[in-house]
Amino acid sequence: IDPDDFIAHWTLGRIYFTEGKLEQALDLFRRVAEIKPSFYAGHLDVAQTCTGLGRDEEAASVYRRLLEIMPNYLLQNPDDARARLIYASKLGWAGRKEEAIREGTKALVLSPGDPVMLYNAACMYVGLGESIRAIDALRQAVEAGYTNFGWMQNDPDLVPLRDDPAFVEMLRDLSSRPTAPSATKRRMVEVEDEIERTGQATDVVDVEADGAGDSDFGGTGGEAQLAGQRE
Repeated sequence: IDPDDFIAHWTLGRIYFTEGKLEQALDLFRRVAEIKPSFYAGHLDVAQTCTGLGRDEEAASVYRRLLEIMPNYLLQNPDDARARLIYASKLGWAGRKEEAIREGTKALVLSPGDPVMLYNAACMYVGLGESIRAIDALRQAVEAGYTNFGWMQNDPDLVPLRDDPAFVEMLRDLSSRPTAPSATKRRMVEVEDEIERTGQATDVVDVEADGAGDSDFGGTGGEAQLAGQRE
């Protein structure tokens, strides 16, 4: 592996992470952050891997570093809604609630009707103690095509809502609905077809639309960021 190829390190790190080889993944993600400090996905992967290894202090240090990196990235990429929502989430983590809400709102304006963004925004609002906003975002996510109601019911990010009458009522209503292929599964088919035709995809598939995400948005958005990061 080329010692200066951050994409190769990042790709191999994601493979190791998927296989549960967190120590090996962490070494690679740390190298990614060294080679390409502006690649925010690399820093997120370091933090998530540290959390998986129980190294919370290092994860917190990386999140603080992200709060330094993200403003400059967003100045250069103001339309990157996913990055903006990640930034909003970390602002909330740092206790900067008003800034978090402002950035989260901007992210949703940039991605109207996106079920992934709406669901993730709901998780962010829960962390900020904004239950009304969270439930409204969840309703909008469902209207936009989110269908994994089982995940919604058991998502640890939504635990604070479980005794909220509005959330309980919403889940009761959703449980009676027939299930259908999620927007993500449909998008996966579209991307596979696109790759077969052109050899590349113009967008990435986000697993969290189908409910397989976490508080860091079901992955770090690195595939989308790579388009503007390769030198």
